[in-house]
Amino acid sequence: MNELSNELPDLTSDFWLKLKQKCSELQIISLHIIPTDYAIGGKKSFEEKFGNGVPEDLEYLTRNQEVRNNPGLILEGARSVISISLSYHSSDYPADPHTGYISAYARGRDYHKVIKQRLDRLGNWLKNTFPDIRFRAITDSAPFYEQHFAKASVFMAKGRNNLVRLKNAGSMIFLGELLTTLNLPDPKKIITMNTEKNTESDYPFFTTVLNDASDENSNNCISGLSSGKNSLECPEKCRLCFSSCPTGALNPKKFRIEKCISYLTIEYGGYIPEELWSGLQNRIYGCDTCQLCCPFNKKTDITADPEFSSRFSQDFLKLSHLLSLTPEEFKKSFSGTPILRIGYYKMMRNCIIAAVNTGSSEYISCLVILRNSVLKRMNLLHAEITAGNTDGENYSEPDRLLREISECTMVLRHLEHAFTLLRNNHD
Repeated sequence: MNELSNELPDLTSDFWLKLKQKCSELQIISLHIIPTDYAIGGKKSFEEKFGNGVPEDLEYLTRNQEVRNNPGLILEGARSVISISLSYHSSDYPADPHTGYISAYARGRDYHKVIKQRLDRLGNWLKNTFPDIRFRAITDSAPFYEQHFAKASVFMAKGRNNLVRLKNAGSMIFLGELLTTLNLPDPKKIITMNTEKNTESDYPFFTTVLNDASDENSNNCISGLSSGKNSLECPEKCRLCFSSCPTGALNPKKFRIEKCISYLTIEYGGYIPEELWSGLQNRIYGCDTCQLCCPFNKKTDITADPEFSSRFSQDFLKLSHLLSLTPEEFKKSFSGTPILRIGYYKMMRNCIIAAVNTGSSEYISCLVILRNSVLKRMNLLHAEITAGNTDGENYSEPDRLLREISECTMVLRHLEHAFTLLRNNHD
């Protein structure tokens, strides 16, 4: 392999204009290229975030630290990371209590598939100029310091809500990375796509000095740009995301992930404590509150990628309709979206809590039907286990059956408390 042929050209080359045009075609709203050595700085922020441990459901995040610290273990010979973002911006609030609220990022096509396709297309386009390069798209598919590499850009910063935001686009963005064997001309500099509308630079890309990767407060800057990181930092006195958080998960002292609605409705598989139910309101998948209240998300001029437009009508999202779904209907309705991965029983649990939060006894009949359906399913599962115990040769997937029984039990527990609350309201 000829490594010299893998070196990126000078910024005066027409390659960079063509790359920016390709980004526009792929609806990539930001792109910067960083040396893989920058990974070393991600360890500090990662340990600060997860140093006190994580809930059992998120333990996978703390594994494979060696791989996170060395991207070369993901792609042999990796020299650079191309960090990109796509927009899913939305300003919809969870207004109608009888309509389930789904986080903006999950209403359209599964972002993992969209980002991977865009990255693969970008990588194949790069191979036309650099035939010898190798690349690998990363979309939550490998242990990687995603936010750390994203924040290397002069146009990005991390807010108090723990989310990375992009200048003029806010925090409602998806991040993705293309790990490549491309060589940067200067390993101490980042190459960034110029997305400013009015600058002194005519070049489609520019370079910034790569500061100490372990310094979370480092501030890249470039002459001729209207603003650097400072314009993206949270205003000193702004605490909107703290005061708006429905459960108090976000607060000035410590992020309480076990109270975060996104964690509870998506990752957590157990019984949601009653004291948190009212905070969920009608949120059945994710939250968005700390983004919707953020001033940086209210002044964006970026249009959301059409792939992430909502697939669901307001009638479909009525709680009475969602609670009537069978497991098969759930799978069919949410296929191709991120929602599918939480499974039928978590969705029913979330909808039960949302129904209780309306305070309306009209949902009792829906919940009775759901309870009967879950009980019938449990009986079938127990029968299958019993049959398996007497015919071990044909017995398969006992762990799966036991897991589903546990999920049924979890839903039934929520139902019993829901009946108590709704009947008390009715009386």
